[in-house]
Amino acid sequence: MVAALVLAACGSDDESSSEPPATEAPPATEAPSDSAAPTDSAAPSDTEAPSGTEASSDEMDCPASDPLTLNVAAIAGTRAMTTGLWLGVAEKAGILEEENLEFSIVDFRSSADVNNGLLSGEIDVAVNGSGGIVATAQGGDVLGIGGVVDASVWEPLFDPDKISSWEDIEGKTVAVSSQSGVVWAVLGTWLEELGLTYDDIDPVIIGSTFENFAALKAGQVDWIPGAAPVTFIGEDEGLERLGFATPGNGVPLYTAGYLSTTGAFAEENPDSVVRFMQAWIKTAEWAKDPANREELIDIVVEQSEVDRSVAERSMEQYLDGDIHSDYFLPTDGLINEESLQNLVDSMVEQEILDEPIAISELWTDEFALQATACAK
Repeated sequence: MVAALVLAACGSDDESSSEPPATEAPPATEAPSDSAAPTDSAAPSDTEAPSGTEASSDEMDCPASDPLTLNVAAIAGTRAMTTGLWLGVAEKAGILEEENLEFSIVDFRSSADVNNGLLSGEIDVAVNGSGGIVATAQGGDVLGIGGVVDASVWEPLFDPDKISSWEDIEGKTVAVSSQSGVVWAVLGTWLEELGLTYDDIDPVIIGSTFENFAALKAGQVDWIPGAAPVTFIGEDEGLERLGFATPGNGVPLYTAGYLSTTGAFAEENPDSVVRFMQAWIKTAEWAKDPANREELIDIVVEQSEVDRSVAERSMEQYLDGDIHSDYFLPTDGLINEESLQNLVDSMVEQEILDEPIAISELWTDEFALQATACAK
């Protein structure tokens, strides 16, 4: 059973939730189809680890399946489709029961708050954002253990009376969550590809994707970097979107979300981390099985509090589409290291990080590989 301990209602930084309002969205419309798929590299394979080697359950001690409760952090609880939703799916699909696990979900407002929870010992594991990378780079004991999203999920959402093309974003006001983190890095990439800089836009720091969306609808800003489901809700309300990549370019391959714990917790409780990864991987496999799609949509409607058509389009985008499916909810539990390196490089370039940090200091594939081996 999932117990939600609500600490804040909505997010406030770049890893803030794109959670929608709890009201039903208008009827569906077709999404634009001209977004370019990632072109930086070949899509990752769910069966090929970016580092390490595949292990056999015969070569290691697999954890016992005694009852276990973990305190798990997520931004916006189980509503946000790129973070905590999948914790709710794990419970509703019966995977936690199968694994003899219980998640006590703690709802945080931002990635910075998640990291504080981890470092204080309040949280065991987390569905984290790029703020975790900053925390590690600053000496915090935050350790990545698995992948969630390894490609940008954002695209410009705007009032068509003010913007009609990528070139029109120059000089316009844009609502952002902060001037750091992965969304700011994606925005910087778009601007560079358009021959612009941050000086060519007018950023307004407001809050979460949903709060930015409300500001856009109120006419306070001209556009926002939006992510599903907000983009589909906005489209149903007459707003428009430009796609995930600037003309002639691929979708930025940046790690947008990952699973984390602390080095101390992992050292003291390795079996608990492996069991969390086993449940996460089984959830990814279940969610990506077409036979479970209708049940998944039912869960998404309930957990994310969206209209069914919005849930259907969002899942199609994330799980089926050419752009995101290979980079979203990997069924091997691994982070795409190219995407992680790309994000680190961008954060250094944007002076979010003072200096580069080695990928090996940010995450380990040990627990995902063991979880996969022990499931065989």
